[in-house]
Order: sequence, then structure tokens, then C-alpha cells
Amino acid sequence: MGLNCVQTLFCLVLVRYVLAERKCCPPGQVLLMRKDVCWEPKTNVTEPVPLKCKMRPIRFIKNYYVNDKNELKLHLGEDFPDETVTDNSYCIGNHTTIRDVNMSNTKAVALVCADQEEEIIDDKILGYTMIVSVIFLVMTILVYSFLPELRDVQGKSIINFCTSLAFGLGVLVIMKLMVYNDMGWCAVRGKYNGAIFLMFIFVKCAITYYLSA
Repeated sequence: MGLNCVQTLFCLVLVRYVLAERKCCPPGQVLLMRKDVCWEPKTNVTEPVPLKCKMRPIRFIKNYYVNDKNELKLHLGEDFPDETVTDNSYCIGNHTTIRDVNMSNTKAVALVCADQEEEIIDDKILGYTMIVSVIFLVMTILVYSFLPELRDVQGKSIINFCTSLAFGLGVLVIMKLMVYNDMGWCAVRGKYNGAIFLMFIFVKCAITYYLSA
């Protein structure tokens, strides 16, 4: 009878620990940066994060807290209300690099499941294909810049066109491949990218007008 009481009490304590903390990894393990795995430095063994998401979770390293209802609150900016994440859609822990064997440079992080039904193309694939596009745009810029016979009004317009598009795609590459650490900087990159594409559209219209004239 006494043994059953001890087992029941242990189970209750364990369940409360899991529900209250929502830890991504068990004690002695940390999350690896850019990988959704728990890492044991002593044995160099990794295992998947128990958080089940339909797509890769987003990482937040600040501007979040857990309330009394075990809900994660995300502070996205002064102009936006705090976003609420239910207790089965997030976990918290520490992350570091694989070189930090002593776990002396860890940072607190929250993993949050993105509120999307499904992901058609992975963001990394989009980022890498955009890098290829940027490379070819830079090659086009170099060709038009070094050949004198191409440096007329139309050629200079094409150079500006490719430059604007390359800058815009470069910003999109950063947004697709970098970890979201600060939603404020994400908004700044988005606005900057919008301005770049407005410039791109203006130059495209100028080229179209020149060719039709």
C-alpha cells in the first residue's frame, strides 16, 4: 500500500514537472542551433525534440514569457498585442553550438510551432534557389558593365534592374535562412525589401517604355 502511494506521488510530481516546464530537452541536454534536436555533450548523442509540429518550429530568444496558465506569450512589438501560444505548441530550453561541450555559452530559447497547415516548399530550399538567382543576376550585371557596346541607355537600365532585383532577393535569402531572433528586425527587413521591389518595378517600367518607344 505504501509503495503504491509512493509511485502515485512520483507520477504526479513527474506529470506536474512536464506540464509546468514544457522543456524541450531532458536535464543535461541542450538544443543545437539551427537543428531541432537535443544534444548530450558528454556522449555526443542527439535525439529529436519531442515537440510535434507540422512544419519546422520558429525560435525566439527574447520577448517571451510563460503565464500562470502555462501559455507562452510572445511580445511582437509595441504596435501589436501579445501573441498567445498554447501549452502543446511550444517548448522552452537552452541552445548552443556543437563546439560548446561544457555548455558555458548557452542561451534561453523558445520553440514555437508555426500556425500553418502545411509547408509546400521548405524555406531553406527557397533560400538556396534565390542564392542561385542572385549569382546569375550578378553575372548579368558584370557582363553589361564590362562590355562597352552594351552600356547604352537600355544596358544601364538593365544593370539597375538586375541590381535592384539582386538586392531584393538577397534580403529574402537572409529572411529565409536566418533564425528569427527579433521580430522587430524581421519587420525592418520586410519593409526594406518592399522598397527594393518598388525600385525594381519602376526600373522595369522604364525598360518597357524604352523598348516600346
